[in-house]
Amino acid sequence: MSDGNDTSTNDNQSEEISAGISSRLVAVLIDVVVAFVVDVIVLYLTLRLCGLTFGQVGQLPMWPLGGFLGLLHGGYVIAFLVAKGQTLGKMAMGICVVCRDGSALLVSHAVLRTVGYLVSAAPVGLGFVIGFFGREKLALHDRLANTRVVNSGSHDSLRSPVVSTLS
Repeated sequence: MSDGNDTSTNDNQSEEISAGISSRLVAVLIDVVVAFVVDVIVLYLTLRLCGLTFGQVGQLPMWPLGGFLGLLHGGYVIAFLVAKGQTLGKMAMGICVVCRDGSALLVSHAVLRTVGYLVSAAPVGLGFVIGFFGREKLALHDRLANTRVVNSGSHDSLRSPVVSTLS
């Protein structure tokens, strides 16, 4: 049996380890810069292979190129979240994504969270805005995937069971 004090202690622990909004925003900015650099490199190589210049970029079929880049970025996020719980931006900011119970993400969590970004962005970014409120700062994609973003110091040794068996 637990008393009301146990619940408040757990609430305070959640507040202490939940990552702040500013570190999450900077991590996203870093990931966007990484994605942009990758996009430029892929576009440059594609143009070179096709014998085109940047001025002729309109001659490329944009839907397949955009689809490829979308899959590339989604794969980056999913792979990094499953392997370490962190993208490069989250690593730089010292934060990581874990399941709401504190365990490592499975592939299904990472996929649902990544697809959830689109859902969060769809209604004018309102899915992200709800993450500014509440003690755990859960955005819509966190709620959909049953995840949360925490300071990585408390989860440095946390790794996916799949990655642990491959090590």
